Amino acid sequence: MLSGKGMPVLQGFGRGDHRVLVNVTVPRRVTDSSGACCRSSRAASDEHTYRSTDESFFEKLKSAFR
Repeated sequence: MLSGKGMPVLQGFGRGDHRVLVNVTVPRRVTDSSGACCRSSRAASDEHTYRSTDESFFEKLKSAFR
C-alpha cells in the first residue's frame, strides 16, 4: 500500500491510499529452449538493468501526457 499516493479526497484535502496488487505466474515446467533463453537473458543483464530511477511511476505517467 502506498500511503497518500492515491486519488484526491473529493470533499476534503489530501490524497487517499493507493493499493497495488501484483500477480506473478511462475512456470512449473520449462523446456530446454526456454531455459536456455532465460539463462542467456540473465547472463546479459548487469546491475544497471534493474536499477531504480528517481522518477516514480506516476511522474512518468504525467510526463507522458504532457
